Amino acid sequence: MRRRLLLASAIPVAAAVILLGVPLGVLAQHEVTNEAVLRLTGQAEALARAVHDRIEDDRPLTAATVTPLLAPDTHAVVIVAGRAPTAAGPDVPTPRLTVTAPLPANGGGPGGQSGSVTLTTSRQELNEDIWRRWAVVAGLALLAGLIAVAVGIRTGRRLALPLEDLARQAARIGAGNVRPGGRRYGINEVDRVAEALDSSVLRIAALLERERTFAADASHQLRTPLAALALRLEEIASSDDPGEMRAEAVAGLDQVERLTAVVDGFLAEVRRQRSGSAVPVDVGVVLAAQRREWEPLFQRAGRPLVTKLSGRQVSVLATPGALAQVVGTLLENALQHGAGTVTMAVETVAEAVTLTVSDEGAGVPPDLVPAIFERHVSGAASTGLGLNLARALVEADGGRIELVRPRPPTFAVFLTPAV
Repeated sequence: MRRRLLLASAIPVAAAVILLGVPLGVLAQHEVTNEAVLRLTGQAEALARAVHDRIEDDRPLTAATVTPLLAPDTHAVVIVAGRAPTAAGPDVPTPRLTVTAPLPANGGGPGGQSGSVTLTTSRQELNEDIWRRWAVVAGLALLAGLIAVAVGIRTGRRLALPLEDLARQAARIGAGNVRPGGRRYGINEVDRVAEALDSSVLRIAALLERERTFAADASHQLRTPLAALALRLEEIASSDDPGEMRAEAVAGLDQVERLTAVVDGFLAEVRRQRSGSAVPVDVGVVLAAQRREWEPLFQRAGRPLVTKLSGRQVSVLATPGALAQVVGTLLENALQHGAGTVTMAVETVAEAVTLTVSDEGAGVPPDLVPAIFERHVSGAASTGLGLNLARALVEADGGRIELVRPRPPTFAVFLTPAV
């Protein structure tokens, strides 16, 4: 992850350096060259005026008279109409920079053009200046690259370390250490993950505590009825008197009923504790989310998916995510086994909220209706676990789910409204 973050920050900077640095270097080189050409052109024009004045005053024009007018390390060639070319100044090694300026008009030649002055100087200083400019651009590019790398490393460390810490915390939870980390990292997205993980840890810890309490209570409360039942069975096994055996059998049945009552009491308590985690959930929001998730699949199958709401917000008590899972199970069941339009509807009747999911298919076979919510019961090649799990989730939140009409199939979920 750190490498990807580093590349994500370095690549745009490298692209920006190439797209901006190269044109900037070319522009700097062009500017330096123009300055050198303009400077040498000015010298050539000044020399042309001086030569023009000498010609006008009929003064001699020789290398000795032109050399004092030249800048150091500059070679000049003066061409005047009707005269031999005059060269002055030292020879200039390559590479060279050369410019030519005409002599001013009325200098003795026809048409106002009496000749020209050509100046040549070395490009060494110009090239050195160009390389200095390119070095500045390269240095700035390198500095930008180093800053990008430093930012990428810091950003990668800032993002990777919290995620690695969360991964270690998740591993600890998986190993059975259900203790919230409680750490926050100053990054909103990562902090939300940490908060969700801590919340899940607390819920898991509460669930494990309830399970331990249930196991301890069950072992304590069931020990006495089981011991009494075993005693009755021993009495039956050791007795030859039919009357005594009947009496012991009746007493044993009483112990079985007591044992059943204890088990039912424990199950009711577990369901009550489970429903205590329910919170107000907006049914409309749940249905809208499920519609967004399942509608592409129904469209692919060429089947409409319709939602009917009462027009006002309806909230019920449910465990977050459980109601969405139940609705998703019913929609999947309608998509796989049903036909035609699938309708999700919500009604509020007599202190209860009813959520129905129906389709226009052939419905549930009569022999499957009584056991449709049992495990491994299915009318097709599915596992038969979805409806059983949906019933468990609904009942855990204090509601119930029923097949209210087998043909066309209509499943109803009865929920407690949130006050």
